[in-house]
Amino acid sequence: MDEKKTPSQAPGRAPAQAASAASQASENIFHKSGATRPGQFRPSGLTAREYETARLAAEGLYNQEIAERLGVSVNTVKTHLRKAYRKYGVSSRPDLRKIMKK
Repeated sequence: MDEKKTPSQAPGRAPAQAASAASQASENIFHKSGATRPGQFRPSGLTAREYETARLAAEGLYNQEIAERLGVSVNTVKTHLRKAYRKYGVSSRPDLRKIMKK
């Protein structure tokens, strides 16, 4: 009787699965670090959305433009900006722009 092997038991699959597991672990660390892309780490413990919102605000976009681009409400943008300001220790967009350029 032929014994059927599942894909995970098939020869040559273990290295691919190990690579996939390593990639997943790396991806988990990447997301927990708060980076928006590999190799980038966000300062001050900002979430990905706070960072993205702050970056767009620093580029000069208005709250409404940021909301449309991110697919969120203007109030959500304001909340993200308020949290980013607090975490960066700033109180205005010009201050935020200076911090984000560093």
